[in-house]
Amino acid sequence: MNATSAALLGTLVGAIVAFAGGGLTNLVSVRNERARHQAGKDAADMENLRRYTADAFTELFALNHAASWITWFAEHDPRAVNQQMTASFDTETNRAFPKLLGAMAMVAALNLRVYLELRPLQEHVFSLWEQVAFALHQQTDPDDAIQALRDCLPAAVELDDKLPKDLGRIMEMVRSEPRR
Repeated sequence: MNATSAALLGTLVGAIVAFAGGGLTNLVSVRNERARHQAGKDAADMENLRRYTADAFTELFALNHAASWITWFAEHDPRAVNQQMTASFDTETNRAFPKLLGAMAMVAALNLRVYLELRPLQEHVFSLWEQVAFALHQQTDPDDAIQALRDCLPAAVELDDKLPKDLGRIMEMVRSEPRR
């Protein structure tokens, strides 16, 4: 092999090494960029999960507050339970339901496990709302309605105690969820 052939072969080997090195660098760069993109998406999903979980709790608290408020008055000042208070209950709960259901749907879309933890709380609050609404709108005797509302007060008080604890537990669960 003469000097020209050796130089040509060396140039060819150098070009192949440079091409392979460039290709490898590009592959690593693409992989790193995909990993950064996925990490950003995971962080955004986690932030959205936190926000929608908090939104769901906000509406659960609002629904429970409406029930607690009117049942407390039924127990302690039954004359205050009137059409205006009933209308206020209806307005507050009708405002909260769509927001709660929307937040729950978003939680389910982001993380089914967190949704399944929230679902029993939602059912508990819905059950209390149903009992209060029935007392306010279906009882024909005012004394029976007040008694039915009084009967709901322990469940409302229980939820007043339970919701903050579950908020802490579920938000901690959200924080410790593994990244996908």
